[in-house]
Amino acid sequence: MSILSSRPAALVTGASRGIGRATAIALGRDGYEVWINYLHHENEAQAVADEIRARGGAAELLRFDAADPEAVRAAVQPLATERPLHALVVNAGAAQRGTVLRLRDEEIRATLAVNLESFFYLVRAGTRSMLRARSGRIVTVASIAGTLGRPGQACYSAAKGGLISATLSVAQELASFGILVNAVVPGFIDTAMNAGLPENEKPSIPLGRPGTSEEVAEAIAFLVSERASYISGALLPVTGGLPI
Repeated sequence: MSILSSRPAALVTGASRGIGRATAIALGRDGYEVWINYLHHENEAQAVADEIRARGGAAELLRFDAADPEAVRAAVQPLATERPLHALVVNAGAAQRGTVLRLRDEEIRATLAVNLESFFYLVRAGTRSMLRARSGRIVTVASIAGTLGRPGQACYSAAKGGLISATLSVAQELASFGILVNAVVPGFIDTAMNAGLPENEKPSIPLGRPGTSEEVAEAIAFLVSERASYISGALLPVTGGLPI
């Protein structure tokens, strides 16, 4: 990987599609060298990097499984040790739909691993340079399912609820090091993950439409910016008026 030290670095997990893609592009626009994490969608990840570079930004691909602690350590720790990582966006996620009585053991484990456990692995590996610099930003991408629960999404809701609690706890643990930790809480966003959602499971949104990945990305870009220098331990709803 090429290390472009003139720009602050930002790592975005699950950045090949959806909210992660939009976030990577927004941070590239804002002057970050964006580390684009992906696992399965290499062509899409490369397209994100190409778009950032075409706009005059800097981007590098970083393939690893965010749910695998050894893979995270091997990929992230050397980079975060070699140069300062200013922003970590914990976005990679997956949803398993099905009632709790029908969920298989492997589906439960996989959902918890990618949506919740990955947060711990990424924070441990990614904050080394932040601790030395006594500065940094961590933003997690939670979900309104984590605060309200959703029928047929018990495991996903539990994982996102746990992510919210972990975010608030780590915000307090890292505050004395100048590291700000916050969560965005998207509502119903027009992404591939929600494309197959049955009509009876779609919420009634006060603003009358689903949100876009770009709208969530702008909230994330705000939280990693200096404009949010006194915000930590916060949940920022991006829900179109739905209460969290």
